[in-house]
This record gives sequence, structure tokens and C-alpha cells, in this order.
Amino acid sequence: MNESIKNEKERDFIFTDEGVFQRYCEDLELNSEDLKKKILDVGSGACQFAKFAEDSGISNQIYSINATPDSGEPFGALPFQESKRSTVGKAEALPYKDESFDLVISEAALPILYCRIENDEQLRETLEKFLTEMLRVAKADGEVRFGRVSSLSNGKLMSDSKRLRITFDSVLEDIKSRHNLEVKIKTADKDVGGEFKPLDLIKIRKILQK
Repeated sequence: MNESIKNEKERDFIFTDEGVFQRYCEDLELNSEDLKKKILDVGSGACQFAKFAEDSGISNQIYSINATPDSGEPFGALPFQESKRSTVGKAEALPYKDESFDLVISEAALPILYCRIENDEQLRETLEKFLTEMLRVAKADGEVRFGRVSSLSNGKLMSDSKRLRITFDSVLEDIKSRHNLEVKIKTADKDVGGEFKPLDLIKIRKILQK
């Protein structure tokens, strides 16, 4: 097969429901046990992760929420997949009861949601609401995972992305000081538009009070 055709097919696959599902599982380290849990996908785009899981008989317990019916970059051409488990709403005011989900995930959504906030105080307040809400809807022994977060180890990181990550880390450290949380960060090189860049997986586990 011609190499350019092969590369084009590989790029096209990335944006299919199956391709998105595979990327989620890889980036967020979702295993078969995780996929049996009740999951909330925050900043879900076109809800492709949940759709493929349900269509393939893997799970019908994945809920999706996106800020607008426009699925966002790079999935803007795809429609928001409406279902009884998907909704349009703000990540800073999640329309779910406390401790509703075993696992709350967000894949590559941070820059789409918050990179355009220019005021530092507003950015910090918004990120605190975002993190607090994700932790609120996670069960008492549940977990929150963020995939494809810009890594500060990237020496070429753009100023807006660097500012967002530094503020995110500061807010997370502040929340951690007030709650019983375990935070793990894992850095790996990921393909971003044909160029490999260091990106972080952030896992936040709520620890049960003894």
C-alpha cells in the first residue's frame, strides 16, 4: 500500500468512533474493569467514546456532557450524539447528584474549555469550580482522570497552555490540602497532529475516611 494512503487512512481512523474509543482507553489507562463502572465523560465532544462502547456491547453505563451542541475541535464536523445518557451543560455546574459515578474522566478537554479565559482570577475560580464539581459527582472511593494534559516538561509549550497548566496544578494542590485525595501524574509522548509531544495523565483518587 502506498505510504501516503496508509497514513491518510490511519489519520481518518483516529476520528472514527472506534479510534476515539481506543485513544480514550490508551490515554486514560482504562481497562476492562474500569469499563464495567459507571463513568461520566466531561467535555465529551461528539460522545463517540460512549457511543462506541454502547454500540459494541462494552458498556451502557457511560454518561456524556459537553458545554455546547458543537462537539468542538477537532470534532466540530460531527454532531453531538443525543441520548438519555448525554446532555449539554457546564462542567462547572454538573447536573448530577453527589457521588453518582465510579469514574469521572476528561480527555483533552482542558484547553478547549478554559485556554481562552484571559483573566487570571477568573481562570482560577473557573478551574476550582470545574475540579470541585468533578470530585463532587465521583463516589466516595471513586476516581477522576484527566487525559492529554499539556506537560510542563514540554520546553516548547505555548504561553497560554503553560499558564493554564500552572493554574490547574495550583488549584489542584489547594483542593488536595482540604480533602483526602491521592494524586498521580504520568507523562508520556503522544502523537499530536503528527508530532510527538509530552502529555500528562492525571489521576485523582478520593480516599475513604477511616
